[in-house]
Amino acid sequence: MFNRSSGDPSIQNAKQSLMQAEAAEREADRALYAAKNAVRDARAHVGRLEKEAAEEARLAKIKQGEAKALGKKGRALGRHDHI
Repeated sequence: MFNRSSGDPSIQNAKQSLMQAEAAEREADRALYAAKNAVRDARAHVGRLEKEAAEEARLAKIKQGEAKALGKKGRALGRHDHI
């Protein structure tokens, strides 16, 4: 008696609703997984950008120091009072 499917429309509607809810839940799980992956990838990208920016800043500081030293040497050019 229990293994027969009931012809009752309310039972059929309930089964259909349950199947739709299960499918929606599976889709939501997939979307959540994709969103978590996207967040992880975005954070990794930001981390790489931060490291790259820090390295560029370090190199710019070195370049600035070298340019300053050259500027000091350049200011001394053309002066003959040091002889």
